[in-house]
Amino acid sequence: MIKTIATSVLATFIAGTAFAQEQSLLIKGIVKDDQGETLPYATITIHNPTDSIMISGVASQEDGSFELAVPAEQYLLQISFFGMDSKWMRLSQSAGTIELGTVKLETGGGDRLNDVVVVGYRDQMSLHIDKRVYNVGSDLSAQGGNATDMLQNIPSVSVDPEGNVSLRGSQAVRILIDGKISGFASSADALQQLQSDMIERVEIITNASARYEAEGEAGIINIILKKNVKRGFNGTATVRGGFYPDDGLGINANYRKNKLNLYGSANYNYRRVVGRSSTHQRLENADTAFIYEQGYKHVRKKNSVSVNAGMDYSIDTKNSLSFSLGYRQGLGRNEYDRSYDNSRINGDFVSRDERFEDQTEKENMIEATLGYSRKFNREGAEWKTSARWMHDKDFEDSDYDEYSSIAPDYIIERSNAHITQQLVLLQSDFIWPIKTTARLEAGVRAQVRDFDNKFGYSRLVNEDWVANPRYNDRFNYEEQVYAAYLQGGNTYGKLGMQMGLRAEYSEVYTRQYSQAGDNSRSYLNFFPSLSLSYQQNKQQTYQLSYSRRIRRPGQWDLMPFMKFGDNRTMRVGNPNLDPELTDSYEAGMLNTWVKGSLLS
Repeated sequence: MIKTIATSVLATFIAGTAFAQEQSLLIKGIVKDDQGETLPYATITIHNPTDSIMISGVASQEDGSFELAVPAEQYLLQISFFGMDSKWMRLSQSAGTIELGTVKLETGGGDRLNDVVVVGYRDQMSLHIDKRVYNVGSDLSAQGGNATDMLQNIPSVSVDPEGNVSLRGSQAVRILIDGKISGFASSADALQQLQSDMIERVEIITNASARYEAEGEAGIINIILKKNVKRGFNGTATVRGGFYPDDGLGINANYRKNKLNLYGSANYNYRRVVGRSSTHQRLENADTAFIYEQGYKHVRKKNSVSVNAGMDYSIDTKNSLSFSLGYRQGLGRNEYDRSYDNSRINGDFVSRDERFEDQTEKENMIEATLGYSRKFNREGAEWKTSARWMHDKDFEDSDYDEYSSIAPDYIIERSNAHITQQLVLLQSDFIWPIKTTARLEAGVRAQVRDFDNKFGYSRLVNEDWVANPRYNDRFNYEEQVYAAYLQGGNTYGKLGMQMGLRAEYSEVYTRQYSQAGDNSRSYLNFFPSLSLSYQQNKQQTYQLSYSRRIRRPGQWDLMPFMKFGDNRTMRVGNPNLDPELTDSYEAGMLNTWVKGSLLS
């Protein structure tokens, strides 16, 4: 009986599917430029052949591919991309599936129009199989700001007054630039120097697939920078002004001819940030009981310059090289004022302490990236390999003055924290399409990071500076991560599926120079991932995903001594900490309308 019912249901489903296919037209293809580069977000529109009225449209995916289903009829098809000549074609069949293959657009001035005609637009947010994509160019409120300002506009992302980024309430998030670790995203200050007009889109990956590194419990924020595809020389200049102030200017330029593309940008920024907070603390133990009220305010001023330059060179139609060089420099002057009103547990006032800090901050970062890519005869097959090197210095020097209402003398102190980071990253990825909608991916990755931390502290006693060994030390942290992954995905009509497995072997070495011996730890972990996406219609997309994530203890978690700043707020790490593993399950829905969208 069950078998008979199942057979009947299956037969009905097959018949319904066949009927639907007879009554509809499915159009597939890939859009590329005249150099063979794929064109993401090209506009594909369907028109009535009689009066050319637009009936439907879609934007190409990140790999240039598109798929558009319409009722069975005769149509005109237009494919267009800004700065390139549009291509029109009359479709030869009215039902079934049309495989257009590769459609190449020529660089030119575009269509000659007497009036401005909008044939398509890019949604501000779209939902893909394993990520959400936020298109910066579609958000006018993001123009003129920096990466930190832009991130505040993205649902589920928040930024605190210090510029620290959180994803769904957690700061355990990995921020990448073009899919890789970068000095332009290494800190809150670094993100504030990356201007939003340099950013094309932002990928929010709350449940990362096996393609991405497993670090970051809350997920990954991947910032994709712009690359100009127009020929000849073109550029933009911007001047920014903001309250507090937040002022700056920037220049972006690009030159593209034949096989060579040169690009560069330079930005200057001055920021002044003011912040305040207050804290009430009450402690009642058998041997200790007190109350204190803390007031805190800061004024942070910073001048910063960032420069980025690079080139892309097409050796031939299948092989290409790329190189980029980035530099960032910052000089900050920060003032911190902390006050403490101390009381007994019954509320009787005891004393008032006030502590002033005058801090100078200097940072320099340089990074270089070399990349090679090869395309194969099979459409969409590609091998990409890159090497990245980064050297980053961050020096902080502070002077302290502290007084108490019950002490006759001032306390005068000074401290310094000099941190140097070096990074070497090697990565190779291979993509092999199995058919039009399915593809297989594999890759390997090696990453070595080294932090060298030098801390110093001394107090003025009479006329001599006396150092406390507890706060004078040197700490070295080295992390090596070697990874490999395999991932496959396919699309079945409206349903998209992707699954993969990633393996990561980690080695961590720490050394405290005042102590004998080093501390080392190593571990091997496996990270499976699964993502499902269902696009019910143009307005509604559903997503279901699972992934395993890791959070390795960083240098501040492992450092077994204190960086001196305020003797009421101290932090000590533990060199024996193990990594934290998370199994993450997520379900989501995106509703898109003409004037807005809702992400659940």
